[in-house]
Amino acid sequence: PSLLGYPIADDKSADLSPDGVSGRQQQFTNGTMYEVDGFLSDKVYIVYGKWDDKHNDLGGTNGIGFPQSDVGYSITYGDTIQKFEKKICFDFYFGNAGLENPAYR
Repeated sequence: PSLLGYPIADDKSADLSPDGVSGRQQQFTNGTMYEVDGFLSDKVYIVYGKWDDKHNDLGGTNGIGFPQSDVGYSITYGDTIQKFEKKICFDFYFGNAGLENPAYR
């Protein structure tokens, strides 16, 4: 299986984001796959492991919004990050995921 593992639920509508963005989600054993509805909605992002846990802890799509990137290393932050509509989640040396407002540097 992939990083996400196996599907454990059908594709369904996700909660609206704080900005009113709608989309779809599908739950897997190790995370969730998201797609935003509407024009130019050809992007699908995955949120897995501790990133999925943190996203859910912060209210999911209704809290910090839909993911806007996959998990990846950022030279700007010097760390592994994942961008969401309302926050950037980052990881200091695989410790607890931290947060920053999305004033993307």
